[in-house]
Amino acid sequence: MAPRRALRLLDPRPGCLKGPSAQADNPDMPTGNPLVYTVFAALVFIGAVFGTIAVARVIERRNRRLTRERLHTLNESWRAHAADGGRAQIVRRQARAADESLFWTALETLTLALNRAGWRRLSDALETSRHVVAERRALRDGSPWRRELAARRLALLHARAPRRSLRRALQTGPEAVAYLAALGLAHQRDAWTLRWILDHPSYFATRPPRARTGLLRAFGAGAIPMIAARLSVGTSNSAFECAMIHRLGAAGHAPSAGPIAERLGSPELNVRAAAARALGVLGDVAFAGALLLALRDPEWEVRAQAARGLGLLGATEAIPALAAALTDRSWWVRRHCAYALARLGVEGNAALRGEALVSRDPYARDMAKEALAWRAARRAA
Repeated sequence: MAPRRALRLLDPRPGCLKGPSAQADNPDMPTGNPLVYTVFAALVFIGAVFGTIAVARVIERRNRRLTRERLHTLNESWRAHAADGGRAQIVRRQARAADESLFWTALETLTLALNRAGWRRLSDALETSRHVVAERRALRDGSPWRRELAARRLALLHARAPRRSLRRALQTGPEAVAYLAALGLAHQRDAWTLRWILDHPSYFATRPPRARTGLLRAFGAGAIPMIAARLSVGTSNSAFECAMIHRLGAAGHAPSAGPIAERLGSPELNVRAAAARALGVLGDVAFAGALLLALRDPEWEVRAQAARGLGLLGATEAIPALAAALTDRSWWVRRHCAYALARLGVEGNAALRGEALVSRDPYARDMAKEALAWRAARRAA
């Protein structure tokens, strides 16, 4: 029996090596090292990750290219309709097929490319679009952020139904949504909105001054007579009155100079400062005397704006008062007085040189020298 057992142990056929040292005696068999398998698996995993990223980037680039092509197609088609009004059915069909992002992106990219008549034609074609209807519903959404977005989007459409929704949002608020609605309607030159805002001057009380002035500016030059008429009557809100003064001054509305000059006697500091600034911008020398009186106002903001206005008006009769005010306790008043003198020709510059040489106030001397250097630099340029 012993020889047969030995033969079985030494049988060379695969799978017949039974001895414990058989694997060690055969160098062609795998060793089963765990490190080799680990490295191989890691390489496979890394390759799969990078392959997935590469495929995702290819798909993303393809999607961006398709989006650009669709956007270009919408822009060309909608621009053609805005020009001649002959593609309303095509425009509506394209709007129905476009997703929300593509629809509003196409409208936003056309804002600077179309005139007012073209916008009306395009808005009329898109007024009943499902995207517009969805934004009108969103104006009644519980989320203030969503309502603000809806107000911004609907302001792009110069059509009756979106305008009604924006007017309703203007009246119901909240204030951030109402302001965006009012701004959109202002760009559409909506006279009803302007009258409503003038009748409710306290409505945007928490908005910053520039926002209130910007809102009035958005109505365009056609709103100036209505704003001037309301200023002559007066308002109950000083902040909104300042916005009207700034708007009329920036527009150069000379007939408003009288009502604005009356505001130099207002009990409100911000109204007096706005009036002094606007009078300087309007450039009516007839009101230099009013600004000279404002140069003695108890508040430095008013004195500073009065000095600046006198320089802009070229009021040479104000040179002695401006030179005396170089010793004002407020740095802004001293600065505006010095620069106003620098604008007042030979006489004003002579007063500055005198103050720079003989003034007992070192701050006045320094400010006079600064203004003279500024004047010399302007002449050199």
